[in-house]
Amino acid sequence: MKKLLLSMLLVTAFAVTVSAERAPVTVGEGEYGCCCPWAEHAGLCPVDFVAFAGMLDEVCFVLDEAGEVVGYCVDDPDGAYLFRGLSWPEVADFIGNYYGFEPTVGTTIDWFCGFGRTHAPGSE
Repeated sequence: MKKLLLSMLLVTAFAVTVSAERAPVTVGEGEYGCCCPWAEHAGLCPVDFVAFAGMLDEVCFVLDEAGEVVGYCVDDPDGAYLFRGLSWPEVADFIGNYYGFEPTVGTTIDWFCGFGRTHAPGSE
């Protein structure tokens, strides 16, 4: 009897799970995606959050003589990789202070990966 009851519970749970309404997957232009200036320069907008997080170490900056960022490079061995070795909070502090928003991981993600973002912040 216990086996029959357990089997019925499992079948019911499976049926409820299968029939439950699932959230739509959103991928592509005009939907959720990250688009930092470097990714836009490299033709990678929009990208998903995991790809955005994984590419920060490879963001290459062109610096002027004073050490200020003047552009972005792609795979330039002479460029500066300012995010290499930084933790997410350190990256958020760096970016937040540069762009003038609260330097937290959450606000950094919202800044670059907001809903509907298909262009880098400030270039729209």
